[in-house]
Amino acid sequence: MNEKKLHQTKKQFVMRNIITILLFTLCTSSLFATNGITDPTVYSETVFNSTAISYVIQPTDFLLAVSHNTDTNKFSVSTNAEISFVRFYNDKDELEFQMPISSKRMHLELNDYPQGVYNIQLDLSGEKVTSQLIIK
Repeated sequence: MNEKKLHQTKKQFVMRNIITILLFTLCTSSLFATNGITDPTVYSETVFNSTAISYVIQPTDFLLAVSHNTDTNKFSVSTNAEISFVRFYNDKDELEFQMPISSKRMHLELNDYPQGVYNIQLDLSGEKVTSQLIIK
């Protein structure tokens, strides 16, 4: 009888640990999924690279074209979905500025930005797409 009770107690202990681990995993994964801007370089690809700038973005079906006009120093992003909002963060993840776009194209005057690394969050059809612009 004692052995049976000991086996049951071990079983309960193991089940409690499994449930605790599952709950912890669920809570932390949802926390990281909703916590601000993510590092766009983790699962991303460089879609534009020149001597002046680099543009890195998470893979998305929305991106159509990226270009940089060296004469005017304008950077452009074209998508197949409306860009409803854009947010720029500096290398310390501080919000530099945000603005509504309401267009499938976004143009940036790079003369307005000093050299550095900027994380850009585009709101496209309800999806947040994170990218990184490096001004050299």
